[in-house]
Amino acid sequence: MMLLCLCAGLSIAQEKEKNGTWLTLPAATFSPETGFGFGGASLRLFKLNPQDTVARSSQVRALALYTTENQFIFNTRYQLFTLGEK
Repeated sequence: MMLLCLCAGLSIAQEKEKNGTWLTLPAATFSPETGFGFGGASLRLFKLNPQDTVARSSQVRALALYTTENQFIFNTRYQLFTLGEK
């Protein structure tokens, strides 16, 4: 499945907080099995311990789509980095 982010000409919602950032944008997809799909994607970047300068930013991602074949697709993924990445 090919995922296309429709960024050209559209505003991207980004909100910074004390410990992280939310990034939200529209998404579109197409595959022969599902047809066209439209929805949104969201990404949350944050540090589990804001004082840790060694660990990379953790992330949580979500994607929600509705397709022309009357399907609802919801996908989540996460990657967490602990103190010192141990």
